[in-house]
Amino acid sequence: PGSGKTRVLVGRVTHLINELGVPPSHILCITFTNKAAREMRERLVASVGEENARQITAGTFHSVASRMLRKHVHLLDGYGRGNDFVIYDEADTKSIIRKIMVDVFMEDKKKADPALAKSRISAAKSAVDACVGMDGRRMARALCDTRPSLKRDPYIRDQFPRLYDEYEANLRSSNALDFDDLLSAAVALLRTSEEARLFYRQRWRHVLVDEFQDTSLSQYELIRTLAAESARVFVVGDVDQAIYSWRGAEVANIRTKFDSDFAGAGTVLLTKNYRSTATIVKAAQAVIG
Repeated sequence: PGSGKTRVLVGRVTHLINELGVPPSHILCITFTNKAAREMRERLVASVGEENARQITAGTFHSVASRMLRKHVHLLDGYGRGNDFVIYDEADTKSIIRKIMVDVFMEDKKKADPALAKSRISAAKSAVDACVGMDGRRMARALCDTRPSLKRDPYIRDQFPRLYDEYEANLRSSNALDFDDLLSAAVALLRTSEEARLFYRQRWRHVLVDEFQDTSLSQYELIRTLAAESARVFVVGDVDQAIYSWRGAEVANIRTKFDSDFAGAGTVLLTKNYRSTATIVKAAQAVIG
């Protein structure tokens, strides 16, 4: 932290526009939180001006996926959602799961843990999304990642298929998507619709991602599928800041997978800290190892 990662990303955008003449509308910038997206937008305005910044697509993974689906969800055959779909947040999804679990776990309602069940549903969706297009070894790893948690939770494990099916049926009947669906549907859209794939690959020629160490399997697949051979991908991150594995972040995305999937990518190390004193930096390095 404090090495200027986001500053470098904004500097890259500035270079693309001012030095290389890239149209701002061909640039996609992605970060993780709404707050971070607002801060990035402010930095872009300060660096390239209001008009250029307005033409750049900048937002969270979920907001970008939502924008894609609002325009092209009709190209997903059999998906069963209209472009006026509603988005269920965490509170909405837990409420739905709680109602389902009252029935599923009727014999022992105390075992019903909506938050835990939602995390398992999210893990399953992410693993399945990532498996499409994988080789056998990567597919096995992605699926096995979901098994230990299910083994620890026998009540969820035993009823998981029913819980999952009823949860998905509820979403479909309500023309709703949860946050996981936004990502998986956007990936499916790019994989199955040549029209959508060409549209977004031609539109976003430069894809830049902040805090890449926090990407999940689904988020990584969105970038990989969106970029393919046509886009230039620029990511910034720090493996020592990878603290979100509990919510599905996969540090291997930045450690190994990126270099494997984007052959020829270069790496630039940011070794100067602009935020902390030398004493704090030294102490942090001692803890991290």
